[in-house]
Amino acid sequence: MENLESLAAAIRDTSEWLAKPGRQGMIIGGVAFALNARPRLTQDVDATVLAETGEDEEIESLTASAAANGLFPRIDNLPSFAAKSLVLLMVHRKSNVEVDIALGFLPFEREAFSRSRVDTSMGFPVRIPAPEDHIVMKAVANRPHDWADIAMITEYQPTLDKPAIMSRMRSFTEILDCPERLEKLAQVLGVAYEK
Repeated sequence: MENLESLAAAIRDTSEWLAKPGRQGMIIGGVAFALNARPRLTQDVDATVLAETGEDEEIESLTASAAANGLFPRIDNLPSFAAKSLVLLMVHRKSNVEVDIALGFLPFEREAFSRSRVDTSMGFPVRIPAPEDHIVMKAVANRPHDWADIAMITEYQPTLDKPAIMSRMRSFTEILDCPERLEKLAQVLGVAYEK
């Protein structure tokens, strides 16, 4: 119970930080999966925040504002690491839960934010990606558990806009030169694959 309370506190404080005026971001990863499909145990919080430059000044500004919500860097020299990796490695100090915040620059990430929704099932607002965009994120990540998650989201979300998912993923597969991933996604979604 204590672990669930700690995780909930980290989700709440991260969500509050992401929802501050002028900021655009959402919770992704295992927490979003739990809200888009079915609950599962996760020990950290993944989020994405839209960024403009990714330069030290912006990273330092994001880090400083996160402190007001109890989020602090968990590594030394975070700006240098974040400039290369595009991820802020943070920790929610009260709960000691790790929080990874990806810096979003891609048009897809901006569009995904515009299509995101606020879930209140935890007793507080949590902005998460639409199931369609969550599936695309997982197909791009392309880890074995991501494909299992895609199948589960598909099962729990019977009204998915599958043509939109395929269209969004097609853009990534062209950039990444991985058409086999689009074919695999078509199989998992149960739709026809068009080369």
